[in-house]
Formats: sequence, C-alpha cells, structure tokens
Amino acid sequence: MDWVPFQRPRLPPADRVERYFALARDAHWFSNEGPCVRLLGDRLAAYVGGSLHCTTVSSGTLGLMVALRAALGQDGERREVIVPSFTYIASVSAILWAGLVPAFMDVARDHWHLDPGLLAEALAERGDRVAGVLACSTFGCAPPSRVTAAWEQACRRYEVPLIVDSAAGFGSLDDRNRPLGGQGVAEVFSFHATKPFAIGEGGAVFAADEALSERIGRQTKFGLDARRALVDAPGLNAKMSEIHAATALAALDDFKEVLAAREQRSEALREGLVEHGFEFQAGCESSAWQFIPALASSAAVRDEALDLARSARVELRTYHEPLHAMRALSRYEALDDLAVTRDLAERMLSMPLANDLSDIEISRIRAVLTRA
Repeated sequence: MDWVPFQRPRLPPADRVERYFALARDAHWFSNEGPCVRLLGDRLAAYVGGSLHCTTVSSGTLGLMVALRAALGQDGERREVIVPSFTYIASVSAILWAGLVPAFMDVARDHWHLDPGLLAEALAERGDRVAGVLACSTFGCAPPSRVTAAWEQACRRYEVPLIVDSAAGFGSLDDRNRPLGGQGVAEVFSFHATKPFAIGEGGAVFAADEALSERIGRQTKFGLDARRALVDAPGLNAKMSEIHAATALAALDDFKEVLAAREQRSEALREGLVEHGFEFQAGCESSAWQFIPALASSAAVRDEALDLARSARVELRTYHEPLHAMRALSRYEALDDLAVTRDLAERMLSMPLANDLSDIEISRIRAVLTRA
C-alpha cells in the first residue's frame, strides 16, 4: 500500500517557466529586479487588488524580517513585538533577527487568530514598551474582517504598527470575498514549495503606504536606494531571483485552477467529519488550503488518529507546538495564561492535501479519522 504523504508539492512545468525566463535570458538580467521580478510584482499587486504596493522577496521569513525593520525600526526603548504563541517559528525568528523581543499572546477560541480583546488590553497596559504587533492569518485562513478591524483599531489608538504574517494565505479570501494582502501596514506571504502558491522558495510583502513599501524594497537590497546610496542600514540581500519570479509567473497563470482543485479536495475530506466530533476553523471554506487542520474532541482522540494513521500509511501531523513552551524561547514573556493555545495544540490534527490527491487517498484519510 502506497504511503500518503502530508504534502506533495508541485511546481509549474519547466516549459512554461522557460517562456517567462526567456525575458531574463534575453536581457542577460538574472537578479536585481530584472524583467521577471518587475512583471511579477505588477501581476501580484493586480491579483490582490486595491492600491497596494508589492515587494517580492527570496523567502517569506526574509519578507517578515525586512517588513519588521522597515515598519518598526530598531531605535528607542520600545522593543516588544506582540505575537501569537500559536504560530510557526518563522514569525518569532524574524522578530529576533530584527533585533526585537517577542511577547507571546493567546489566540481566540472561536477563530484561532490573535485575540483582539487581549491585544487591546495589553496595549493599554504596556503600550510604551510595544514596538509593534505581528499578527498571523493562522493556517493561511483569513481572519474575520471584524477581527482585522479590531487589530487595526487598537494599533492605531496606541500608535504601533501592525504587520500580518499570512505565510500560507496567498489566494485565501476573507468574509467579504476580498483576497488577503491589505491587512495592517504590511502583509507578508510565503511562496515556499509547500504553500498553495508554490514556486520553491520566495514570497511577497504588500503595503498600502508607498514610502513604507520603498523602505521595504531598500531593505531587500542591503539598504541601498535607486542611486546605490546606503540609506537604510543594515539591510539584507532578500531579493527574489529571476528564475523564481519566472516560476511564480507560470504558477500564477493557472492558480485559479489550483485553488479550485484544493477546495474540491478539502470539501471531500471534511465532509461529515463534524458529526464525528471534529471542528474546523471559522472561515476555512474560503482558505487556499495548505493542509487541513481539524480540532479533535480530545487529546486522546487526536493521539488515536495519529496511531491509526501510521498503521494505514497515512501521514497526519499536529501543528502548532506553542512557541512560548519551547525551551529556546522560554525566557520571553507570555502576556496571559495562553489557555486556548495550549488546548488547541493538544487537540490539533492536520490532514494531508495536494493538488492531485486521489479519491482513494481521500477515502483512506477519512477512514482514519472516522475510526478514531
């Protein structure tokens, strides 16, 4: 019996990538914002819509790093960045690499995103210590628009920038049918091979403010401006290469079909599982679906499903291990008891998803969960 892997990444065919890469080859321009990168930035901005500016980057993590430096800086006594503990390590890695300090906060039970009520309370109590907020679109699912509005209102009131890590969220829609991309002062996406919009490595940062977008762009180029004068030090080499941009352009051509395929397979996997005691994230129906997170009725049911999956040669995973509980991060402060984070982490079970997941594979995955 074949193994059903947790993810089975698929990139665009080489011939379709080559059609775009020819632009770079003909120009003998393979990095430093060549023709593919410029075209991709325009197309990504058009896809997201609005008046947003797009900066492509060589990874989503580097996108977070340059966005944090550009929006928050590194001067002054405000050092803390409020971030959910229930997220991937890249969020906190970026905070630390930017020379800032994470302060862990809980997520809300009804949608699994940063709790806006707790955020408002924390900013009221310690606003003079907070440099910014790094919220997350958990699992790439768009937060309810009321939640995003509450984040932004609290951050405006206490004059701290809001950055949103939407790593797996490119292609997800919010409850107003709008693509993610316009949350906070900057929103960051990953185009890693395991993401729904997969190009191998890469990402993008969107910002509404042109001056901020220009600072973000300079941060990706060592802090140099268009005249190659150093104006934002220290910067990074976070530029996207032309070959990755060509891959992204080819991926964008059929991204609508990819999203439809993932939606169809996610519906088939989730069908009837609520009756078996599993819960799904609020708003997940319009997610781009990197994988399918489900909340088991208890930790025992989750563990039983993991055991059954191994016997059935199906790879299930958990996600996320609370960051505040990691030994390497334990010295950083938790701003509340993180009870929801701990509960979700103990019961979360993530199902495989792929563009080409077969009906037989779907049946095998479902059988594991219904038996558990």
